[in-house]
Amino acid sequence: MNSEMIKFFLSSAVPCGFADSEGEIKANAKMVDFLGLNKDAPEMVTLLEKIRTEKSPFFVIIKLVSDFKKAPKVWHFHFLPLFCSENGYLGTFFHAHEFLFLSPMEYVDGMQPYAVCNGQQIL
Repeated sequence: MNSEMIKFFLSSAVPCGFADSEGEIKANAKMVDFLGLNKDAPEMVTLLEKIRTEKSPFFVIIKLVSDFKKAPKVWHFHFLPLFCSENGYLGTFFHAHEFLFLSPMEYVDGMQPYAVCNGQQIL
């Protein structure tokens, strides 16, 4: 991925980042807040190595606090490996978006996500 594309993605409001083939991670502020990313995080290094060797995308759905004054939200993370025309690994692009529980039509009609419970209370 060329430097102009990396700069474009890192300046966006969408939480995203890029890890090059050497494992150097560049992420925008929102993604750094979510994942607490740093180059030496063993979990991230392991995940990126797995993506590189298996040559397949990886998806995570996780509940994270993005603002201490608000309730946690469920986020969907996508990790997508990038390859050149000779199938050489260039790096991994990753981004996140809020996970939608309802169908798109329910959102269009103005409904908000809600918790589903069975109506029983535990005493």
